[in-house]
Amino acid sequence: MYRLNNVDNLFDLFFQTGEEVTKPKALKPAMNAQADDKKITLCFEMPGFSKDEINISIQDRQLTIRAEHPQVKKDGVDWLRREISTGVCERVLTIPEDINAKGIQADCKNGLLTVTLPKVPKEDKVLKVAIS
Repeated sequence: MYRLNNVDNLFDLFFQTGEEVTKPKALKPAMNAQADDKKITLCFEMPGFSKDEINISIQDRQLTIRAEHPQVKKDGVDWLRREISTGVCERVLTIPEDINAKGIQADCKNGLLTVTLPKVPKEDKVLKVAIS
């Protein structure tokens, strides 16, 4: 999930010591988003995470997707190479005001987390105001 997407990352990795390379990094899961009149659907790549390791929360219109693998400590082990991440994966998004936060649903299958954000129905009726 950690991608070398620019030259700075390459230089950072080149000059790190062996221990720094094996430290867990905060990862940002890739996301696809779709919207229609009734809902917004977000799909996150979460490979290797079980649904029990994923936490979804909303506070002040901030949707937080957070997953964490437990740290595997093996004292006395000399790693030849360690690329499998054991850190935190997190993405924070601001959700629109027309979302019904209590109706949000989530499903996790085959490394993909799908979060459905239902929209609040719009009032189509015209309200008449009485004049006194």
